Amino acid sequence: MAKTRLTVDTNDLASRITRTPFPGSAKIYIEGSRPDIRVPFS
Repeated sequence: MAKTRLTVDTNDLASRITRTPFPGSAKIYIEGSRPDIRVPFS
């Protein structure tokens, strides 16, 4: 069986990636023994 080569337009993909949070969402952190370390939790 022949393999099919998959190509990705990385410029188009990078332009569609969002780094903003979803509407109505909030990041929650687990409280631990050290105040300088925060672990995100979803």
